[in-house]
Amino acid sequence: MKKLILLLMLAVFAMPALKSDAITVTEKDHGFISVTVSSSNEIEPDTASVSFSVETSAPTAQAAMKTNNEKTDKLLSALKPLLALSKQDTISTTSISVKPVYTYDKKGNKHFKNYTMINTISVKTKEIKNLSKLIDTAVANNATNVSDIRYFVENEDIYSAALIKEATQKAESNASMTAKSLDKKLCGVKRIFVNCVQNRGAQPAAYGANLVKSTPVEAQKVKMEVYVNADFYVK
Repeated sequence: MKKLILLLMLAVFAMPALKSDAITVTEKDHGFISVTVSSSNEIEPDTASVSFSVETSAPTAQAAMKTNNEKTDKLLSALKPLLALSKQDTISTTSISVKPVYTYDKKGNKHFKNYTMINTISVKTKEIKNLSKLIDTAVANNATNVSDIRYFVENEDIYSAALIKEATQKAESNASMTAKSLDKKLCGVKRIFVNCVQNRGAQPAAYGANLVKSTPVEAQKVKMEVYVNADFYVK
């Protein structure tokens, strides 16, 4: 039995070795062309947002907070009936700050003046035409500052899909023309990056509490842009 096993082992080692190139598949590397393109479109906004701030000052932090809370509650109570909160409109606090305020005399000495509290709330509404009324109501109910007025498209996927298709087709077309000029042709996609940017229309001016007539607010179109960076294999 031992002799038989030994003979079998010798027979195995005596078999000719397989050549490595007989079982190895080598794929030739291809060069590639990189292109960057963009597509854009101007769209009527379907949503507007605005921020309101309530600022109060008092000798103590507790007094500043108490007065500010009362004024902010009044502001919220005045704004909420103008919003469709049961649907897609929203109102929320975005920041609260309480800090001491100091003055300096001619000698550079610091003197405590008071505490100031600022409470900022943000409003988002689908009723763009009511934005002017929201601002007037806010100013009439303790808002000391109105800022960050913006118009935008909330569900940008509805519009970005068409722009992405347009941009990717443009990228492939540009790459194909470039390859043709080099007597090459495209043979696949190495990688592709897509970035969608919505340029939310902004109202640069901020409004104080001294408005004496209805605030003129005009909606601006939103520019939506899609950027595509793609690498195409060529051969």
